[in-house]
Amino acid sequence: MGKYKQISITKELYEKLQTLKRDDESFSDLISRLLKQATPKTSTKIKTVTTFTKGELKAMRTLLELAKHNKVPYEKLVEQLEYFITREEKAIEKGDNHGSIKS
Repeated sequence: MGKYKQISITKELYEKLQTLKRDDESFSDLISRLLKQATPKTSTKIKTVTTFTKGELKAMRTLLELAKHNKVPYEKLVEQLEYFITREEKAIEKGDNHGSIKS
């Protein structure tokens, strides 16, 4: 196998890529640059914090499982998740979030 591979793209995509390509850049370089921009850096980590109780987490898991099997309306799942997320956002804003699950 050689160092290079050939791919086929539509004319429209080729033209879009051409507009993004720098003068001193090959298409391989362009694609590599675009992939680097689109891929989160491994050093970028999202700090996970929660103030959910174990009971709330269990309730969310149960709702999710029921929704997967169409035993609870999708709207109910969305409503509950919206409530939990809104409450969590308010706790974070107030600085009440300590990053641990409460029993």
